[in-house]
Amino acid sequence: MPIPATFMWIWELGSSSNGDLPSIILQLKSAGVSGVIIKAHDGATIWQQFGQAALPLKQAGLSVGAWGYCYGGDVNGEAAAAINAMNNGADFYVIDAEVEYEGKRQQAQEFGTLLRSSLPNALIYYAPFAFPSLHPNFPYQEFSKFCNAVCPQCYWGDIGVSVTECLQRSYNELAQYGLPFAPVGQAFSDNNYTPTDQDFGQFANSAEQLGAQSISFWSYQAATEQMWASIAAISHADPQNWAMPYLGALRSIGVIQSDHFPTELMRFPLACAIFNRTYGFGPADRPYVEEQEIQIAKDAGLIHDDHSVDEIFTWNAVIPMLARAARADGGGDYQQWLLARSIITVDHAASDAVTIGELAVTIVRTRNISV
Repeated sequence: MPIPATFMWIWELGSSSNGDLPSIILQLKSAGVSGVIIKAHDGATIWQQFGQAALPLKQAGLSVGAWGYCYGGDVNGEAAAAINAMNNGADFYVIDAEVEYEGKRQQAQEFGTLLRSSLPNALIYYAPFAFPSLHPNFPYQEFSKFCNAVCPQCYWGDIGVSVTECLQRSYNELAQYGLPFAPVGQAFSDNNYTPTDQDFGQFANSAEQLGAQSISFWSYQAATEQMWASIAAISHADPQNWAMPYLGALRSIGVIQSDHFPTELMRFPLACAIFNRTYGFGPADRPYVEEQEIQIAKDAGLIHDDHSVDEIFTWNAVIPMLARAARADGGGDYQQWLLARSIITVDHAASDAVTIGELAVTIVRTRNISV
């Protein structure tokens, strides 16, 4: 099974494609990267770059995590900065704790208590040194108690070992903590060493063999053009490449006419048009007029409120529309009705934006359209 997700770390937004967000989005998508992990704070100091970049990147269909460099000196301030990032749109948070956290077990416990008291269900990871045996005073155990996964910094060239040895040793030493393994790889030159194409491929393959559900690379601004090409060549699964056959199924029956990227976020008119054409509401040969598509869906009872043509389609809208179109009596809990029938397989937050790939899969399954 290929790696489901690949992420890129962003340290300084201004040094990453000069901070130009359209260029950053193009670079990430060209490399097949699933998302980014953007620095949101240094100690207790909040970096404004996360707030500037998070929404545009998420609207482009990318997953956006936040990371903060944590020293353990001002635990309350660092926790507040992390919580601020999560409250400003981060999909997950990564603790970058390194040498400054040596010997600070109590501070790690306090940090976890503060984070979980405010973010009980958040996805929280930590990115420590790769080999616990070399850092006996680092609070691996304390961080592991409240984190969802560990993201060891497996910089094989910087450490001076092979890719395979680095990953295998890190995996073996971290296994005692019982967390999913999501290693960070080296996309930078250091100590007169530059990672090769073969290194990147070996990193992905070895991580896959060890059961990693995601990998990431440090860092966007340090990666050369050749490194980006190597990342693009990694055999990993774009999280929505599986949606392509479903988009093709809708295109084959005339529901959609244009090519669409699976992670493209949808505006309300296109979503309504897909519903209207799939379920036969309104004339089949009518032209696509945004305001008309919304009105047709409203007249058909699929939506009950007014929506603008620029509004992004969310799961708060798609779930009841699916149930109404299927004439389903979900008792108000439409999501559970859809989950019970395996039409959708993941609980979605109401505010989550819907991609055209996700909608295509859901529509096709609901209507039993041949793929």
